[in-house]
Amino acid sequence: ADLEFLKDGWELDDAESDELHNSTKNALSYMLNMIRDYDLPGDYALSKESVESFVQWSGKPDSQRVAKISWLESHESTYSEFGPYWLELAKDYYESNEYRKCLDSISRYETVSTRIFRKDIDYAQALPMAIISAKEIYGKSDYIETAEQYCSTILENTKDSDWTLRYFTAQIYLDLYALTDDSAYLDNAYKIAYDNVVVLVDSQRELNDAYLADIVEIKAESGATKREKQEVRSYNKLMKEERKIALPPVSEAFYLNCDLLFALAEQRNISVAEKSKIESVIHENGEPVFLTSALDARYWYSKSVGSAKPEDVDISFDGEKLTIPAICITDHADITVTITGGSGTKKLTDWVVSEVKRPKNASVDRFSVTFTSKEGKAYKYQAGETITIQVTPVSETPSESLEFKYDVIKVKKLFVLDGIDFERTK
Repeated sequence: ADLEFLKDGWELDDAESDELHNSTKNALSYMLNMIRDYDLPGDYALSKESVESFVQWSGKPDSQRVAKISWLESHESTYSEFGPYWLELAKDYYESNEYRKCLDSISRYETVSTRIFRKDIDYAQALPMAIISAKEIYGKSDYIETAEQYCSTILENTKDSDWTLRYFTAQIYLDLYALTDDSAYLDNAYKIAYDNVVVLVDSQRELNDAYLADIVEIKAESGATKREKQEVRSYNKLMKEERKIALPPVSEAFYLNCDLLFALAEQRNISVAEKSKIESVIHENGEPVFLTSALDARYWYSKSVGSAKPEDVDISFDGEKLTIPAICITDHADITVTITGGSGTKKLTDWVVSEVKRPKNASVDRFSVTFTSKEGKAYKYQAGETITIQVTPVSETPSESLEFKYDVIKVKKLFVLDGIDFERTK
């Protein structure tokens, strides 16, 4: 049925609603919003059959992209005034490396959507493809003009929560700065990173609070069925099992933007006052924002906060188990143990968390984590070998790591003539 009759009511009849697939409902809802919010003429409304066909073809896998593009192109007359059609084409052209057609589709969308007065997140999400397409086919000056325009448009059409698009925009501003040496682009990138950090810092604090808090078991509602009660028990059991191996958490969004902000701050040579402003945002009341000291130390200016030195870290290693303080790692940690000896070099990289000890009423700096390695358990260590343990708190930043060394030594043990042990060295 044509959607024109819905312009006044804005709701689907129950029978109509029940028979529609969820994705089709979403597309229909989109059309209703387009007509209502943007005051589109009724002639632009699509039939339910047309919407269903568009949803079906939009969901085609990448392996059918050529056929999908052909279908979309052959039905332009049907969907020419339907904004999502042009965004879908832009995406498919971009993924097919047809960059000029991608940009043309974005332009057609802009023509169709001239009466949109609210933030258009679908449009904003498509613009990174347009910027990269422009980079591929335009000369320097045309690319700069296009990228600058679309960066502004992305910021105008995103909310604070859309940090990934804003982060991308900051990276494009850095590219423009590299091409022009215009410090205004650097300033724009800095402002985006700063604004993202302001918004995202609470997400890290919430992760910290949840990690340190006692588990609160949920209870089945009064009158719950046997199955519902079992589901509640299973959920509570799962939470307890996960807590046993949970590592200090890191909000990747916050971490990435902190890294970008500090890099840009150094490049802009910001003032002491600006540094203090950043610290007050990240470290509320002068408190750490990351539970992992090695990571938190990277985001200070006024205090001399250093990550733990290897010689000050209390660890233990027996070939198949490694125990280390929790504040030295995160849930993004990476551990590599390198064994060097007469038979060559062997790397153990299959370390997994087997236990996190959390002494009662203790602060996080007293938590310890034990990792185990199946390869380490199976390996036949020989006296004379040396062990190098590389612990990277955040795997995405391999330059920030702790290194520990051990020697494999021969010892006499009860009933074992050629026993070995692991002796830590400086």
